Amino acid sequence: PWKDTAEFCHICEEQMPKFGFDPIYWIASIKNGRDCIGMPIVCYSAQDQESVKAVNEFDRKTAQIFLDHGWLNYRPRKFTHAPMMYERAQDYYNMLVKFKKLLDPHGIMHPGSLNMNFLEEYP
Repeated sequence: PWKDTAEFCHICEEQMPKFGFDPIYWIASIKNGRDCIGMPIVCYSAQDQESVKAVNEFDRKTAQIFLDHGWLNYRPRKFTHAPMMYERAQDYYNMLVKFKKLLDPHGIMHPGSLNMNFLEEYP
């Protein structure tokens, strides 16, 4: 939500340099301006194992901080965000599974994109 935008920016400014990243982040208005999405922008080389390690460590740290604020990742990474988010936000996960099964009972639309296979078999 907009009221948390300054705190989100502050966390990005504080945490990103600790992992070797410039503090770049993106804020977008959604729901006709009633809400927003914030996302740290991390530039790195997927070929460089040290960079990949730094991204994973940054994601784990910030995912924990963001979850402590009640913020959910709308594009959860399979081995970082998804396990933490779905385990801590069980009601959200259950609702998401029900909704996905209702709209996509065979799991053919964007299979795996929400990484919902951590807490139960899907589909």
